[in-house]
Amino acid sequence: MKQRITMEQVLQLSEEQRGRVRQLWTPDNGDRVLYRSKEGVITGIDSLNAGGTFFVETIDKKWRALLVEKKECIPLLSIGQMVELIAAIHEEGDESLNAIFPKMEEWTAGELCDRLYEAIRTHL
Repeated sequence: MKQRITMEQVLQLSEEQRGRVRQLWTPDNGDRVLYRSKEGVITGIDSLNAGGTFFVETIDKKWRALLVEKKECIPLLSIGQMVELIAAIHEEGDESLNAIFPKMEEWTAGELCDRLYEAIRTHL
């Protein structure tokens, strides 16, 4: 089963949608991110104040512990992170959960990640 969105899916988002994802996302150690067209992993949090800075190491291990700002990255959201974003959108009062989620009986387990992504994408 697919566990997170792909770089290609992130690149489909408009700049406004990417900004909204960054605003709703709280970076954590182990999060996968897209940084300068490379997939990376957050390996340490420096500060989450004033926008946030953290260390990113690319998956290919060519970069080690680069200090980057939150505004320079976009998360490759996992299923759990997408559920958290949906809850955040709901808590802001923008949408009801029924409006955000397409009918669950129409989903298969293999489609879960992509369906959650589409639900978030349409409500950013």
